[in-house]
Amino acid sequence: GGSHFLTMLSRVLVGRGLRAFASAGASGESSNAAPVAGQVLKRLYEQYREPYSRHRSLIVLDDERRPSVSVEAYVHPSATLVGNVFVSDRASVWPGCVLRGDVGRIMFGAYSNLQDGVVVTAPGETRADGSAPVTSIGDFVTIGHNAILHGCTLTKETLVGMGAIVLEGCVMEPQSMLAAGTVLLAGTRVPAGQLWAGNPGKYVRDLTDDEIHFIAVSADVYYASAQQITAATAVNSLAYVE
Repeated sequence: GGSHFLTMLSRVLVGRGLRAFASAGASGESSNAAPVAGQVLKRLYEQYREPYSRHRSLIVLDDERRPSVSVEAYVHPSATLVGNVFVSDRASVWPGCVLRGDVGRIMFGAYSNLQDGVVVTAPGETRADGSAPVTSIGDFVTIGHNAILHGCTLTKETLVGMGAIVLEGCVMEPQSMLAAGTVLLAGTRVPAGQLWAGNPGKYVRDLTDDEIHFIAVSADVYYASAQQITAATAVNSLAYVE
């Protein structure tokens, strides 16, 4: 395992340093033995060292393209928000998510959640009706793991299943749902209260009352989980070097 590797590596480093020290002594350069050994160890350190991560969760591009995150929102340290991204109150962005607002704008609503590995991008060109390019995610929206959203509008209380892809110009009306792996082609509109699935995504059936209720419950569950993690991190966190 990792501990065995570190043990073996330390033995190699010490062994090489000692050999360098002995070699310098045998050649009559005992006064230079320590510096020689030090140089060897320094080269080995440079070879094997692990630099600090250069990752940044919030990346400011300029005065107009900078992430804006509510103090009541949760953004995991491994997530990346670039440029013009707005995260509302009590929203949560989970590990490995990427929100790229470098060429367009991303609006992320209250109590909504982006689960692990979700990618959200915004289109770079002005829409046909003259409106600004934006990806809009409403309140109480759940986006499943590894989903991809680009230039779409998800209104309040919608749910996107794991691995689904929602392309430019798509609209999901309130209390609608996409099954896992669904691909919504550009410009598709999902009416309120419907379940869509497949590639390309198509109407399957109307949602039951329990399924509609689950959409709101899902948002509440992720908000509660984000609160728990925030509290645990505040108590047990360790300082790190920027």
